[in-house]
Amino acid sequence: MLSGTAYAVMSAHDDVGNRGTTIEQGGTLLIDAKGPEVIALTLNPGEPLQVDEQNGLLVEVVAKLNDEVKPGAQPTLIPQLDNIAIAEYSTGISLTRDAQSLEGEPLWVGSFTLPTSAGQDDAGNPSVESLSFSYQAADDLDNLGNKVRVRNAFQVYQGDLPPLDIPQNLKAVAQPNAGVALEWDPVEEARYVLYRRAESDTEFTELARLSETQTTDQLPSDGQYYYAIASERRSNDQIAVSALSAPVAVSADSIAPAAPADLALELNGAGIVATWSAPSVDAEGNTEEGAALTYNLYRLGVGEGVNVTAEELQNVIPLQTGIPEPIALDANPSESQHAYAITALDEAGNESAPSDTAYLNFGLLPVSDLSITINADGSPQLQWQHSGAAIAGYRVYVGGTGEVGEGAENLQEITSALIPHSSNPTTFVDEGFTAGAQGVTAERRYTVIAEDDQGATSIGHSLLLPALSVAVIEPADGQSVLERGVMNEVRFRVQNRGSADVAGLKLFATVSDNGTNREHQSASFSVAAGGIVEVPIVIGGYAKLDTLSDIQLRLEQSPLPGETVFIHAQDQVMVGDAALRLSLESDTVYRGGLGKFRFTLENTSLVETELLMARNNGKTASDEIRIRLEDADGNLLTLQDVQQYTGDVITVASGATVARLQPGESFVSDWIEVPVPAAAPDLVTVALEVDHFRYHTGKTTEVIIDGNGTRTQASLQETAYYGTLDSVAPAEIYTAEDTVTFTGQAIDRDSDTATGNVPLTLVMELRGFERQASVIAGSDGRFSYTFDPQGQSGTWRVSVIHPDSLARPNQGAFSVLTSAVTPTQVNIRVPRNYNQVVPVTVKAGYGSDLANVRLVSVAAPGDEQVQIPGGIHLDLGAVINLAPQVKGVINLTVSGDNLAPENGFLYFQVLADVNGSEQVLENIAVEYTLSESRPVITAKPSFIDTGVLLGDSATETFTLSNTGFDVLRNASLELVDDEGNPAPGWLSLNGTTSLGDLGIGDSRDLSLSVAPGTGVAQGNYSFKLQISGDGGHRFSVPVYIAVVTSEMGDAFFHISDIYTATLGENNQLIPGLQGAKIELQNEQVLSETRTINSDANGEALLEPARRPLQLPGYRLRS
Repeated sequence: MLSGTAYAVMSAHDDVGNRGTTIEQGGTLLIDAKGPEVIALTLNPGEPLQVDEQNGLLVEVVAKLNDEVKPGAQPTLIPQLDNIAIAEYSTGISLTRDAQSLEGEPLWVGSFTLPTSAGQDDAGNPSVESLSFSYQAADDLDNLGNKVRVRNAFQVYQGDLPPLDIPQNLKAVAQPNAGVALEWDPVEEARYVLYRRAESDTEFTELARLSETQTTDQLPSDGQYYYAIASERRSNDQIAVSALSAPVAVSADSIAPAAPADLALELNGAGIVATWSAPSVDAEGNTEEGAALTYNLYRLGVGEGVNVTAEELQNVIPLQTGIPEPIALDANPSESQHAYAITALDEAGNESAPSDTAYLNFGLLPVSDLSITINADGSPQLQWQHSGAAIAGYRVYVGGTGEVGEGAENLQEITSALIPHSSNPTTFVDEGFTAGAQGVTAERRYTVIAEDDQGATSIGHSLLLPALSVAVIEPADGQSVLERGVMNEVRFRVQNRGSADVAGLKLFATVSDNGTNREHQSASFSVAAGGIVEVPIVIGGYAKLDTLSDIQLRLEQSPLPGETVFIHAQDQVMVGDAALRLSLESDTVYRGGLGKFRFTLENTSLVETELLMARNNGKTASDEIRIRLEDADGNLLTLQDVQQYTGDVITVASGATVARLQPGESFVSDWIEVPVPAAAPDLVTVALEVDHFRYHTGKTTEVIIDGNGTRTQASLQETAYYGTLDSVAPAEIYTAEDTVTFTGQAIDRDSDTATGNVPLTLVMELRGFERQASVIAGSDGRFSYTFDPQGQSGTWRVSVIHPDSLARPNQGAFSVLTSAVTPTQVNIRVPRNYNQVVPVTVKAGYGSDLANVRLVSVAAPGDEQVQIPGGIHLDLGAVINLAPQVKGVINLTVSGDNLAPENGFLYFQVLADVNGSEQVLENIAVEYTLSESRPVITAKPSFIDTGVLLGDSATETFTLSNTGFDVLRNASLELVDDEGNPAPGWLSLNGTTSLGDLGIGDSRDLSLSVAPGTGVAQGNYSFKLQISGDGGHRFSVPVYIAVVTSEMGDAFFHISDIYTATLGENNQLIPGLQGAKIELQNEQVLSETRTINSDANGEALLEPARRPLQLPGYRLRS
């Protein structure tokens, strides 16, 4: 039961609509269902505890609780060594309440003596053990508490001081002038010893003893050096140094590159562009082979022709650093500094001498940091900066080529007056241009020109707003776009309606996860002029996505530094549910020892999915996956975090180690060793908890969603014998009729020899579902069993176990490589000379790679040769390839001309290469009947559904089309009721009722009028529009009309749920259920409905609007 404060919520309205929510008395209720818990635990002496082999060790313990215990009682605190209670204190140590305790946070003090055997192994040799405490206390309401909320493990030893852990993740980075920067991960309560070895040395030499986790080293000469680190522990007048870490190598470099050459400057609409030539040698003339150089750009206030020295640059801050290529843009040039210089830096950070200085003096600067932002159904907003002090304002133009000095005659000003320069940034909204809901429909090039007080103008800075639109591509099979619980690859259609190619685009998609915006982004892409591209984005299936979720879209482009374009759009997507499949298996589980477990995750989604298996380059356990052992009451026995950094896992750049599963793949973890307490019961529950599923861990496209878990049971009982599996034959089967034979034997656990006439259980597991069979070993201890998997595809794991065992050792496996083909029997009726498509669906099974999947004609049963009736024409469709679990369609096309038999049978086979072996997947029989062609009249819409008030009128339009294969001659129209009687006078067709001949593919646009008088009874009426023609052809179109009166009224609702009257995220009471859907339906005219949603207070008011609302006789659904 939860503890805390319960709140009452009240909402009431008076006669004039004023809402009251205040509760003056009895608004809260305090609920206490938790017992006292330990929130601080202190030992004296402190850890590590050195036990004297003659006298043991007296230890004082102080426990701080978060609540008072029951009067007259004291907490129970039992010391344990390696989770086994110390015999002398099995009922707890004596505790007294400290007189200086604070009310509500008592201190309980006690002492005990660690025995002389503490810190020894079973042979009496010095060892290391863990001291912990089992705790329980009750409060004045008899609520029991047993949790220790702080660290509850303390090291106990005898003999030499145990060393601390080896420091991990040592990094050595070369610095200028042959320097090296070193850092490593901290070890709690440790100092450190640093070692170094030159490439020519054979052993490491101690370099320094440190208390920090970083330092620098100045090397005597260039070359290759190696470093290692160890932890140092000091306690109880002892010193212990750990083993050395894995060494890291670094190349010392003290020689800078040569200076860059050929520095040139050019002014364009975006600013000043600098280009130069990269140096190919270092300062001493040695070749810079494979060197990765970066560059610093300096802007200087020196005159033209004045070069600067490296000493002069020491006090100058670079304008730009880390430039990867020999080109840079100064998007905000200075009005006082017109000279530029470049230096080159190698990987160690050695900086070259500066290049020759380049000088460019300019007049009026162009605007910088130009951006365009346009929202869905909105107008473009331009924004820019300018560093000039003498600027009067700006003018904005559209059109032109966008090239400096060209196309000026084509520019059209769209500003009515000079935009004043007041502050940065300056903005302008082009209200003469509007986007659509999905983006921009026509491209528009903007040019911004700065103007001073004298009317002088700058170079124009142009930026194109491309004609880009974006929309979600709905799945062709009608499935949901997003599914909760898995990663989803959503594809978007980006269309460029403009005349210019658009490159360097990124698409961002944002969904709301219960109010939290989750943004996802695509890789960079381009769209050709007039082209369309599909852009995939992986979006997480967050647990709290709405069933109909809004998705906010944003296209971003940065054509040049200092230029950006943002195009916003929006869409809606349907959200369903899915889940990845987890299973858990055990190997051997020994009481008081180690239990081995491993799990299998099957990626049933269509997107690559990751599990976090370790952190810190494999040195730290995962904080997202763990295994729990619990007893039958759910009490925790052991908690073990998963840590796997070898096998089918990879370590990404961020240091995280992940298991990466492609769609349809399964990941089987390494065996995870979990300590099992000696006092554990015979049967324990093993729970696997996976907090998150991931995609692209550590990248900008990273996605993280909630995970799930699974449970199984493990038996700790020792059995007298066990089973072994000797053979599984065959290892692969291809049809549902095939079977598999297992052979094995029963082995006596003590003698390790065969034992006869004993029962064994065979367990066959497929994707978490098990089938079991019982066998009896013969007198020689052997057995044989034939198993029918009934065509269920996938890889089956086989275990042979004692009947009382719950273990599932993976002793063998076989694969069922079947696939599903539908339909197998087809009956079609086809007009002559019409191509009838028969889709044949093939779905590959689990683990089945299908290549060269094809349809072939075969002979009829009992015949030896294929015989296709004369006049029958076949197209066997395309050859396809299918990955496991993927569905594909082969379209068989059948047609018969005027010479073909009226009916008959056709026979086919679906063939495929299954994992390299040709197999028959299915036989298909098609029975056909050929019919004569006839006209078919269809309406759009397919039926007419309208409503009208008494005394009012309405007109409905529709289209009739001949979609058949013959002409409907002398077509005529008539309106009748369901009994075939003529329709009443208030329902009539507009225009003629004779249509003449309707040819194949011809259409007619028609309309009808509805005008019921006040004497007509309200209700739902149904009629038919009958279309007749020569030859007895007759068709009908349903017509439904709702006739209602016009009385008016309103209705008020308040909706609550289990969260109403509880505190929300903002610590405010939740007054009601927001977003509840309420639907009212007229009992007399069932087609008349009204729908509203509740507001933030859980309230909804339904008022008459454009359609009448008749309150008497309405029903409520929510």
